[in-house]
Amino acid sequence: MTLELRNTPVQARSAARLTGIEQAAETAIAAIGIDKFTTADVARIAGCSIGTVYRYFPDRVAILDRLRPHRHDAAVVLNEIVTRIDLTRAGNELTESGWSNAAVLELLGYLRAPYEEAS
Repeated sequence: MTLELRNTPVQARSAARLTGIEQAAETAIAAIGIDKFTTADVARIAGCSIGTVYRYFPDRVAILDRLRPHRHDAAVVLNEIVTRIDLTRAGNELTESGWSNAAVLELLGYLRAPYEEAS
């Protein structure tokens, strides 16, 4: 499912603003948690008004829907790494490739969760 944005960026400046909002959302999710971040958090981290966030997304669920493909792809890649090597090395490789520590820890926790719930 591809999310239809409220407004599709036409100019490069608007496309860059949308990218900044998406990156701020990833940062908010990593820092605050996927269940606790708000659109206000995203706006604060992106350095824009909440109205700018709402220009593109009606709510936080729409933001999550927009980020879902990227987050799923990252989880698949990390899962492939984990099957070949230990989690510590996987985390180190992701950190070295530019992932923030918070994002790596969240992703590792996401992958560990099904195993921890089963035990």
